[in-house]
Amino acid sequence: MKKIDQLNGFLSLVLIIIMISGCDPVTPTDDDLDGYVTPDDCDDNNYDINPGVAEVCDDELDNDCDGDIDMADSNCGAVSCETTTDYIQCMDIPYKYIEGVDSNLLSLDVYTPKIDPLTNYPVLIYIHGGGWQSGDKSDVFHKDEYFTSKDFVFVSVNYRLTEVNGDHNGVMYPMHNQDVASAVKWVYDNIENYKGDKSNLIILGHSAGGGIGAAITTDRRFLEAEDLSLNNIKCMISLDSSGLNITERIENCYLMGQCERFYNSFSPDDEDLWYKASPINYIEPGIGIPTYFVITTGRTRLAYTEEFERALGNQVLHDYEVLNQYHHINIDTNLGESDEDKVTEEVKDFLDTYCVE
Repeated sequence: MKKIDQLNGFLSLVLIIIMISGCDPVTPTDDDLDGYVTPDDCDDNNYDINPGVAEVCDDELDNDCDGDIDMADSNCGAVSCETTTDYIQCMDIPYKYIEGVDSNLLSLDVYTPKIDPLTNYPVLIYIHGGGWQSGDKSDVFHKDEYFTSKDFVFVSVNYRLTEVNGDHNGVMYPMHNQDVASAVKWVYDNIENYKGDKSNLIILGHSAGGGIGAAITTDRRFLEAEDLSLNNIKCMISLDSSGLNITERIENCYLMGQCERFYNSFSPDDEDLWYKASPINYIEPGIGIPTYFVITTGRTRLAYTEEFERALGNQVLHDYEVLNQYHHINIDTNLGESDEDKVTEEVKDFLDTYCVE
């Protein structure tokens, strides 16, 4: 049996590599003989090349064969995959390029089961927390091993973070949401190459990541800007989320000593922006909001999650759980630790009931 599992893992890795690079690269011409393929060479070659990419990447091949030379191509964003005991992991995959932004902040990791190389699996997209100012896609704890063992392709995404070290770096709403929507678009367009089923996309977000997930699955403008719709998301799991009602969080931020965090990530005084940034204000029937699972620890965020659950009401199919045995951090870190763990059990039951065909 062990040899069969090893063979399946090898075959899965080979298939993923073939699908990622499964076409003949197209080599555009350096028409002006300056040593680079840049936008100046586009007129005769009809290539849409991102400005600045030639300076970032030592590469001239359209390796993903999409007609663009961009961060997804070869040395610009080479996909490095390896097989482990439990899954195949492809790390640091760029989902978009913004000049001057650390490429790690605009990248994602994909973990694929290696059980059956011929099966496409449901896809769970994880958005880390950190108050919009910290955290990383590597902070998955047990989730990668657990969800791949349950036959999910697991994707963990990064996004631009609000930084305040002296001067504000200018990253604030709606940039976090826009980045994650772009990551979802990449997943939709590419996940079949990693044995994922793009018709079965599920989002899981913790804390600020849950707020981002809630925003892009209620305010349809974010996914529509990426030529997607709310209907492209099957389920949304909000794990002790911050940011379900930004207006109330900012008006009461002094209670938790978090005013500076919310002011920097949103605004200290723009009430119209607070309203626009609040997922609760976009809940209405018939617009394609996915099936929701709202989980809270029953501590500091209880009132906000109860309010959000009431807003979902009869308009959106949903489940709601208060898990008093956890605090804000370990409800995330414990998820996937074991089948006997309560938050793991609740999430898996929800996935099996509502999200997996």
